[in-house]
Amino acid sequence: MTDVAQNSHSYAMGLRAGDVITELDGVRLTDVLIYENLKGRHSVGDMVELTVYRDENLYDDEGGEYISMSVYLINFADIQ
Repeated sequence: MTDVAQNSHSYAMGLRAGDVITELDGVRLTDVLIYENLKGRHSVGDMVELTVYRDENLYDDEGGEYISMSVYLINFADIQ
């Protein structure tokens, strides 16, 4: 993610800028087309299950962590 609005449900559930979405609704995302296809099956207001990979310090020897969360899909224009 390049940005997560601080007043969004996703932010409240723990999604942060820099997180890499690795699964959507339990399906492993190997490319953006899979993500777009799965996301396209939902509407604004639907809840989806995400698994994200977070590595807060890319320059150390320790790996990051995988985090699962449920978030609502929103229209980005609605929170600006």
